[in-house]
Amino acid sequence: MFILSAEPVTTFPEQEPAATRPRILFLFSDTGGGHRASASAVLRAMDMAYPGRFDVELFDPFVESSRPFLGWLVYRYAWLIKNAPSLYSLVFHATDNKVMTRLALRIFGRQFRPGFRKDLAQRRADAVVSFHPLLNHVVLQVMDEAGPHIPFITVITDMSEFHRFWMAGNADLIVVPSRDARRYCIERGVDPRKVMAVGLPVDPRFTGPPDPRTRPALRARLGLQDRATLLMMGGGEGTGRLGAYARALDKADLGVQLVIVCGRNERLKKRLEAYPWHGPVHVFGFVDNMPELMQASDAVVTKAGPGTISEALISGLPLLLTSFVPGQEEGNVKFVQDHHLGWYTPRVKQLVRRVRWAFGPGHEELERMKGRAETEGRPDAASEIATLIAAAAVPATGAG
Repeated sequence: MFILSAEPVTTFPEQEPAATRPRILFLFSDTGGGHRASASAVLRAMDMAYPGRFDVELFDPFVESSRPFLGWLVYRYAWLIKNAPSLYSLVFHATDNKVMTRLALRIFGRQFRPGFRKDLAQRRADAVVSFHPLLNHVVLQVMDEAGPHIPFITVITDMSEFHRFWMAGNADLIVVPSRDARRYCIERGVDPRKVMAVGLPVDPRFTGPPDPRTRPALRARLGLQDRATLLMMGGGEGTGRLGAYARALDKADLGVQLVIVCGRNERLKKRLEAYPWHGPVHVFGFVDNMPELMQASDAVVTKAGPGTISEALISGLPLLLTSFVPGQEEGNVKFVQDHHLGWYTPRVKQLVRRVRWAFGPGHEELERMKGRAETEGRPDAASEIATLIAAAAVPATGAG
């Protein structure tokens, strides 16, 4: 386990020659967009903090290293949660114990170890960072067999409660997004010295809530009216009952402006663009200005994805959660509710009632939630994780 000294890692030389730059392997998978997004956020933070000092490779072992059957099986994730969520929940909970975890990893390891052992040897990494739960235990087995010791860091991307696959106790460091998550790891036997609550890494453009004085100009620039605004989204794929929620809110005539982001769901976008709205409604497809849209809004309606939750908290926005991936995202809903950062409103009528209450006269809870969101938001998480990774990759500079 590496230990950080008080001396900052910024004592690295300004530019390392390409041949001597420390090599860092970021492991992720595109089973859901959050793993790549978190890895990319940390990569950008490292580029900003240590330009030219590290060679970082984003690597998907399920595509590059595993046998075809395992890659095929892992990439059925999106289909499974969309078409058979109850089955996914059953598998998630059934394997979330020590006995089943060992059994699953033994079977899984046979499909994964040979290819990854070869890829690890070819890449000669100075540190390995995992952003995916299925990789941690098996990757560590391969690294232990290969020797000598290479620092291994896990970056957990669920807010408070998660599968045992995430928690590999022999990792050098486990980075978690919240104090709740740190407590959860420790309760399950992870060495407290190895667990750091830093926040969930997101796009560095999410810098915090806007100055209220600048919001009217921001809304005008985005083509929005200067009034109470509800941002509605269903992830990158525009999943969930986004259209039904939006139509019900518009029909209820709550005096709230709706900003609907459909992601890559072009079909939904066209359908909503053709709908005869009564109030101010703005429909977008896939956007690259989400930080601005959040800063122009007063609350977010979304599924319980950890990335969106973190982005909303950094932006000081309360959350109205409409759905979650069974098992995997249940802890995210609990985190939002336990810290009074928003509400869980899965039914259309529930959402309408809650928005009417929250945005109605005489109710101050929405403003209190904005304050709590600002307290929980961690805009510097990616840069803090980048510092930890840099210290692990160059122990002579960062170790005491």
